[in-house]
Amino acid sequence: MRWTLCFALTGLLTVVLGCSDRSPTSPQKAASAASSETVEGPIMRADRRSRTPRVIPPRGDRRLPPGVWGSDQASMTIKEGGAGATVEILASGCFGSYGDISQEIPNGRFSLSGTYTQLMGAFPGKVEHPAQFSGSVEGTRMTLTITVPDVSLVLGPFVLTSGVTNAWEPCRYP
Repeated sequence: MRWTLCFALTGLLTVVLGCSDRSPTSPQKAASAASSETVEGPIMRADRRSRTPRVIPPRGDRRLPPGVWGSDQASMTIKEGGAGATVEILASGCFGSYGDISQEIPNGRFSLSGTYTQLMGAFPGKVEHPAQFSGSVEGTRMTLTITVPDVSLVLGPFVLTSGVTNAWEPCRYP
């Protein structure tokens, strides 16, 4: 009988405290806590760290300065003012195709869109395709791969070195 009375009193006390206005889960306290949080401010967790997301820029967030990068197979000229670059690809002593990138080249990993132009002897003299230029820059070395999805063509990877200049002429077709 004692256990029954103890159990009944515990249950009653739980119901009374659970439904009172002094409970931490009461509707008034929950509403006032929700209204005190603002949308602009960060939500603080118990360990005092903010839950506001932060954007951390990649390590290679600086752009490359104007200049020439080259190898025995390809050459890239980065234009003044960060206006992009032109890539020439060697074909038997002259360049038979080239790529244009209209965005600035970042220092580090990159994947940029541009155009790939194939020179040819027949009218109109060239064919342009959208292309993807991807690679990475580590110090004075750049690795570059050109992907042309329209014609299922992948050129490279080319390993270019800063300061290496090539004086190739465009190929002349009969």
